Amino acid sequence: MKKQLLLSILLLFPMLASADDSGKCGSGVTYFFEESTGTLTISKTGEGIGEITSNPWGTYKNEITKVVIEVGVTSIGLDAFYGCSGLTSVTIGNSVTSIGMIAFYGCSGLTSVNISDIAAWCNIHFKGINPLSYAQHLYLNGEEIKDLIIPNSVTSIGNRAFNGCSGLTSVTIPNSVTSIGNYAFYGCSGLTSVTIGNSVASIGNDAFNGCSGLTSVAIPNSVTSISDRAFEGCSGLTSVTIGNSVASIGDQAFNGCSSLTSVTVGMETPVSIKYSDTFSNRKDATLYVPYGCKAAYEAAYCWKEFKEIVEMAAPIEVTDISQMDNVIYIEPMEARTGTQAVISFKMKNAEEIHSFQFDLCLPEGVTAVKSSNGRIKGALSAGRLPEEDAYTLTFSEHDGGVIHFLCDSQYDDDIFTGNDGEIATLQVNIAETMADGDYAIVMKDMKLSEMDNDNYYQTESLSTRLSVLTYTPGDTNGDNSVTPADAIMILYYYFGVDQTGFNVKAADLNKDGAITPADAIETLYKYFNAGSNNARAARPAAEEVRDPE
Repeated sequence: MKKQLLLSILLLFPMLASADDSGKCGSGVTYFFEESTGTLTISKTGEGIGEITSNPWGTYKNEITKVVIEVGVTSIGLDAFYGCSGLTSVTIGNSVTSIGMIAFYGCSGLTSVNISDIAAWCNIHFKGINPLSYAQHLYLNGEEIKDLIIPNSVTSIGNRAFNGCSGLTSVTIPNSVTSIGNYAFYGCSGLTSVTIGNSVASIGNDAFNGCSGLTSVAIPNSVTSISDRAFEGCSGLTSVTIGNSVASIGDQAFNGCSSLTSVTVGMETPVSIKYSDTFSNRKDATLYVPYGCKAAYEAAYCWKEFKEIVEMAAPIEVTDISQMDNVIYIEPMEARTGTQAVISFKMKNAEEIHSFQFDLCLPEGVTAVKSSNGRIKGALSAGRLPEEDAYTLTFSEHDGGVIHFLCDSQYDDDIFTGNDGEIATLQVNIAETMADGDYAIVMKDMKLSEMDNDNYYQTESLSTRLSVLTYTPGDTNGDNSVTPADAIMILYYYFGVDQTGFNVKAADLNKDGAITPADAIETLYKYFNAGSNNARAARPAAEEVRDPE
């Protein structure tokens, strides 16, 4: 009889073990397991710090399929869900600040991690395994995160924050972030693009290790250190740009980047490298170095072993005219590829100028717009012409894309009014094929003459900078127009709201390296002034009658 009773108890024990269960599991923390759904819910109740310190569900851990950690719980203990191999989904409240070393070890069935606050997630202290290393997919309020935009409230991305999240395809790190932690994006093999903000100073060990989908990386000038293995195993990486402030590059930082063919550095002095495997593919890659620094890199360990070392062009110089007089100049300007732009020529003069001439040298890819009859579309600006003038502006084209400007009047006593301001314009085409970057526009052999033509002022050469962009400043949503919708996107970005397709470069209108409400205001200003800008751009065509047949 005793044997039969013992057998009955033993047979009943598994049924009792897997039934609904509840109790305490830590300081001010309780749990409830619902057998019918396999859901384990952990809540903060009463006094205590909200830390999970025990796992009383150990006897039925393989029957847990879903874990919900509610807001109020602050810490997930050492081995809280160790070996829960049937667990497929975990929801972690935004009050959690630390997760124990093996809290999710062995949870091989995980397919999703669910959160409600990216900023809070970035600040979690992962003492060991991140559940994402199993789940690989992160969900924000029920929607999977593919294009991750770190909110502006985040100043540091913690160690292992997105470790193993292969579901990510792009990451945008704002200017508020100053450091990227160790293993932060380790193994994010689905990642194809990453934008690193201009305030990041350090990139941690293994931060992007194994991100095999990345094809290019631009490390901004703010970064001073790239730690060990930071980009190791990024086998799809073909080009890397390293800013001019980097002072240390760790061991194996770009080891295993087997597709790497181009490395561009901004440091004038080569960074000391201890081990040759820092750039394991260097013998198949070209190294681009600052102007005047080729010899230093040719003599430096590891750097000298690149397939080829190419010195970049000298920086574009803008002539300082603050101490000059009787010159025509062009202020630095921007233009977008595949569009037309207007070059504004301004004259600064202390004397009474009657006529002028100069040669204009445009960079390759920039050409003068011509009318149907082949005439160059350029014109004098009415603002500095005398009331009754007889001025004409003529153009002649020469070899090498040089355009000669000649302006004179049939009246010997005509002079331009004022002492500074726009005197002429020229419409130009910006080729679709031009790359992002700065180009030089040069005016040579300039001559400004007074009324009698006996007194004249010569300038051998003046230069300015043309910044070519592949986007329109202010067009944050990529719809090829600047509207209030773009300003709203800037504000959403500033307040940390995730947005797909947001162009960070286009949003920084005031070029201060940060996205703020000031940029939204600049966007609205640009929108409401579009009419006057368009009228200005069209003006040369309206004044084309001044260009003689």
